[in-house]
Parts: sequence; C-alpha cells; structure tokens
Amino acid sequence: MKELDAYKMMFRFLDQRYKQLPSDQLGGLLGEMQLATDGEPFDPAIAEEWDRIVTEIRQELRPQPVEHRRAS
Repeated sequence: MKELDAYKMMFRFLDQRYKQLPSDQLGGLLGEMQLATDGEPFDPAIAEEWDRIVTEIRQELRPQPVEHRRAS
C-alpha cells in the first residue's frame, strides 16, 4: 500500500468517527491533516510526523535476520 493511500484511508476513518462522535480535538486534527491541492497536509508538522511513523513501522516490519546455530 502506498503511503498516500494509507494516509487517505486513515483520514477517512477518522472523519467517519468524527461524524459519529464529534470532538473539537479530533476536528482540529482533521483540519491539520486535510490535503491541500499539492497533495500535502495543511500542517507540515503532520506530514513530518506521518513520515516518521511510516519509517518506524517499515523498520518494525522488516524481516529480522535469523541466527543459525550449528547442531551439536
């Protein structure tokens, strides 16, 4: 899944939750996350945080080397 697609899915999920359970804080977050015409979030700090989290998750999902032991 591409990062932008995942971002849009997360935004839609949060937007649906906001419609069910309005919250000023969630509404503010959605406003910051909304994508401008250039495809970037209105708040550049949100984009930086998203990129950091994507990097962390990719590192967590990266296959870990398996230590091989010799049979005794």
